[in-house]
Amino acid sequence: MGVKPVRWDAEATVAPAPVLHRARFVLPITAPPVAAGAVLVAGDTIRAVGRYRDLAPHHAGVVADHGDAVLLPALVNAHTHLELSALAGQIPEGLDFGEWLGETATQAAALTDAAAAPAIDAAIAALVDTGTGLIGEVTGTGRAVAALARSPLAARVFHEVLAFDPRAAEPALAAARERLAAGEALSPSGAGRLRHSLAPHAPYTVSMRLLRLIRGVNGQDARPTTIHLAESPAESEFFATGAGPLAELKRRFGTTVSGWEAPGESPVVYLARLGWFEAPQLAVHLTQLSTRDVEILRRAPAVTACLCPRSNRALGAGRAPASALAAAGIPLALGTDSLASAASLSLFDEVAAAAADYNLEPGDLIAAATRGGARALGFGAELGALAPGYRARMIMVAAPPGVALGDDPYSVLLDGPGPARIRWVSPDWLSG
Repeated sequence: MGVKPVRWDAEATVAPAPVLHRARFVLPITAPPVAAGAVLVAGDTIRAVGRYRDLAPHHAGVVADHGDAVLLPALVNAHTHLELSALAGQIPEGLDFGEWLGETATQAAALTDAAAAPAIDAAIAALVDTGTGLIGEVTGTGRAVAALARSPLAARVFHEVLAFDPRAAEPALAAARERLAAGEALSPSGAGRLRHSLAPHAPYTVSMRLLRLIRGVNGQDARPTTIHLAESPAESEFFATGAGPLAELKRRFGTTVSGWEAPGESPVVYLARLGWFEAPQLAVHLTQLSTRDVEILRRAPAVTACLCPRSNRALGAGRAPASALAAAGIPLALGTDSLASAASLSLFDEVAAAAADYNLEPGDLIAAATRGGARALGFGAELGALAPGYRARMIMVAAPPGVALGDDPYSVLLDGPGPARIRWVSPDWLSG
């Protein structure tokens, strides 16, 4: 690949002259594609976006001509588990969701820091090589935080909490808060490149008491959260009857709670009764939604639906009703999930799968892969779009060798372009 993105704080030490980047197409995301477009970058900030012929007369400096390519914002992988990267190829294929969850939990518990670290570094490199600039990292260990702090990636790190027994809520929360504090000590928080939140794993692994506690901590400074939700038929069965693969898994791991009774409703209805959806969040997977569930999410003030089609395929978990979610006006994002259930961390591979699985417009898919994730992760005013005032985290994607781009900028974005066709366009691109 070409140039790596600059560090988040590069503008404090590097002040290159303004550069006007031009290409066959520019995708601002917040506006329609611009043919023969250009982006003016000064330092680490975008100053103007428009047609080259309109911007060029006002620019006397360097012009970077990227030719027959598409310029767009760096991608946003809104749901990852980098700490599970060492499990790539280790989980047997063909497992149902409950079996996969049990096997993954068992192997993850056996991972050491020494075994996990090289795979985390390789996963981050793969993310950068395939054009991702921001991720939503879900972690139960914090293992990836130091590596993320060394990398050029921006991230919302969700420190995951699990405790289905209400009596374990406070100790589980305290342990997660310690991990969050340790993560913040390793990297800037607040408005920095790495930002931290607490997150429940799923409604079937976290008690109502713990959900309320998590909501209270995040709500102190409006930190977004995330939750695996309506991911499989097994989850629906557990909430409807208290039986099925997840009940068996709880018995196996000794996490059954005496006296707990199935609410006889969907997990979405269950969380709505708690008021869970009042908080800003990513609801991840959503393959098992009823019409009523979609309506509940539509009425929620700040819920983004994060779709992970390749992971859902691999686990036979079903398919999210993406068209219904989009028609309801629910914002969409895309995530790869972990290498324990997806073949790669390339968000372009995820876009290609989404294009095959969902009846969505190409522009909506690319918006989900950029602006949708950035907004949900709390970076919506800085990343995910090409617009004045945004950070200059841009990539260019070229057509396959021997293929002309033509009149459709999305044609080269929906076919799963690899690193050979992706290049970073950042303020220090000339030094690459």
